[in-house]
Amino acid sequence: GKNMIRRLPEIRIGEAISGRAFKIQKAVTVADIDKDPVVREMNLVRIIRREGARSILSVPILFQGKPLGVISTYCRRPRTFTPKEINLMRVFASYVAAILREAEHHRQMHLTYFNTISTLVLTLETRDPYTQGHTERVTKYSMLIGARMGLSQEDLNTLRYAAEIHDIGKISIPDFILNKPGKLNKLERTMIELHPVKGAQIIGPLEFLKNVIPIVRHHHERFDGTGYPDGLKGNRIPLLARILACADSYDAMISERPYKSRLTLKEAIAEIRRNAGTQFDPKIAAAFVKILKQNPQV
Repeated sequence: GKNMIRRLPEIRIGEAISGRAFKIQKAVTVADIDKDPVVREMNLVRIIRREGARSILSVPILFQGKPLGVISTYCRRPRTFTPKEINLMRVFASYVAAILREAEHHRQMHLTYFNTISTLVLTLETRDPYTQGHTERVTKYSMLIGARMGLSQEDLNTLRYAAEIHDIGKISIPDFILNKPGKLNKLERTMIELHPVKGAQIIGPLEFLKNVIPIVRHHHERFDGTGYPDGLKGNRIPLLARILACADSYDAMISERPYKSRLTLKEAIAEIRRNAGTQFDPKIAAAFVKILKQNPQV
């Protein structure tokens, strides 16, 4: 039953029945734990017996000759498991092995694709000497704000992914616009403002990044609704996008750019405070100011 599974202690490889099945890569059966001489030596038997189990069948989950885990079934009375039953468990174990390998394969594919995008972003930064290290710093600030605001581990992971690839859409902007020292004209401004949309489109087909898409799309929205691309206002902007927007703007403030000089830490803090409620979510702005005051070397 459920209680038995929940209360059984952790078993190390080679220990107990399932540990033995894993180690020898073969099915292990015990018709009666009270009468099995090997089992009696194991202190785990006491626990299993206390739960009312008397016979055990453990089958290793094997994939291409490698054990991935073990499936065990317990019976409350002494019994001999038939070859047919053992075979049925083996078939079930092979299904589980295939599913586990498939999941791992997908995970590896996702990582490879994500790493490719991350590398592209870093390559992008080399096109513009003024943005060197921008992604790394924005990711660091975003994670500090997220942790300060008590985000869940899942949200922190999503935020990290979003921060690492938030500017991927800039791949569609020509160098002469990206590095223009003077004021942008209307068409150039439109092209710059399209980069969050382009970024969202690039990662759009990836199911495993679906939570990241709205954050990339909305990291240039403003709390008062005057941002781009959709002019979302206040809490309609996803929380993680509001965090990323604050981190991204701060890095722009303290960085040297062709069209402006960098602000000092003190000036940047004053600027964040001044724009709380208009450009930034006031709660996020306040949390970030606290972080910057406590860790000036961030």
